[in-house]
Amino acid sequence: MELSQVKLQKLKNQVKAEVGFLAPDFSLVNLKGNRESLKDHRGEVILINFWATWCVPCRIEMPSLEKLYRRFRSQGFTVLAVSIDKAGGVEGFIEERKLSFPVLMDKEGQAERLYQSHTIPITYVVSRSGHITAKVDGAKNWASPETLEAIEFLLNDAPN
Repeated sequence: MELSQVKLQKLKNQVKAEVGFLAPDFSLVNLKGNRESLKDHRGEVILINFWATWCVPCRIEMPSLEKLYRRFRSQGFTVLAVSIDKAGGVEGFIEERKLSFPVLMDKEGQAERLYQSHTIPITYVVSRSGHITAKVDGAKNWASPETLEAIEFLLNDAPN
């Protein structure tokens, strides 16, 4: 994800899982057993990552997601890792890798349907105003200089 991908276009005030539109809200259970929704993070820059423990590219990108989260979480940034795993094993996966970002369980596919994630990993970047500013298909190095610059740009951009 480069800075050119997150430059805000003419923003639409319709809800749709596409760049330029407001991100559809969802509410899922986190690993602590509590409900957590996209609205709970309003005003933050949010990276929504759809993944599964059995997905090799997902597993590869997790350490860079953790680096990104740790670098910017105190500045109003969060990662919502939405697991589409239908069986167990997610908690052990997260503990083993010492991942600290929020993980939400989408066993019934509620968020997956809203965001039409036909492949994984798939990631949506949501600005402070709630608009989707980027969509990334496939695994990525989230700690790359270009990505850090893009996230800093979004964090410094006032909500509309």
